[in-house]
Amino acid sequence: MSQISLPIATRIDSRRADVRNAVKNACDSMNADGVNPRDYVEQLAWMFFLKAFDEAERRRADEATFGGEKYDHRLPKKLRWSEWSKLTNKPDELLEFVDGKLWPALRNLGADSVGQQLNRIFSTVKNHCRTGTSFARVVNQVNRLDFGETTDVIVLSEIYEGLLKDVAADSAGYAGEFYTQRHIIRAMVEIVKPDLGERVYDPCFGTAGFLVETADYIRAQHPQLSNEDAQRLQHRTFFGLELKPLPICLAA
Repeated sequence: MSQISLPIATRIDSRRADVRNAVKNACDSMNADGVNPRDYVEQLAWMFFLKAFDEAERRRADEATFGGEKYDHRLPKKLRWSEWSKLTNKPDELLEFVDGKLWPALRNLGADSVGQQLNRIFSTVKNHCRTGTSFARVVNQVNRLDFGETTDVIVLSEIYEGLLKDVAADSAGYAGEFYTQRHIIRAMVEIVKPDLGERVYDPCFGTAGFLVETADYIRAQHPQLSNEDAQRLQHRTFFGLELKPLPICLAA
């Protein structure tokens, strides 16, 4: 029997629906657990952050292995998302590990820049899920997402914008401080016309909307980047300052 291949646009639409459904199910589980809707953003933020961090670490490890090199993971194995998220079949044990062992460990990872950043984030954000069963359901939904998949990242950005907009409407200054709508950001970027080789600085970047839109704008102007230009764009173009850990977590 021949295998039917769906058109790319159809596959993207299908994946978009899957991602939205995963986030909706996670929010429904939190709602059933009595979590305040304004805390959905924070709960999803730190969970997305740790899963994306783990995926990035595994990609770097694979690349290092391919090149015959050794890669030192920043997190011990037991603290990695891919390890403790396996405990969803033991929900009470899962919640006990996260609240009693993961949180204290992430606050004491050392004095280097990564350790300090994780300490700042996890000294401020909270696990709002109250029961192991509810928390395990949310973890299962987050595990449906792939942060190495462009479609997933784009759709998650859209969903986050909607959540942040709703939160900002109820309590300005909560997560993204004062939410700037994306079409306004795009208009400002198009007026400034940033170009490859220039440096971009946002002194209070919040959830990094301006930095992200600037990156997209530059990439659109230069669709074919040399390796040197790609490295410059990735590591020597965007700079910012933000004092609150939650927006930093969202931005990451």
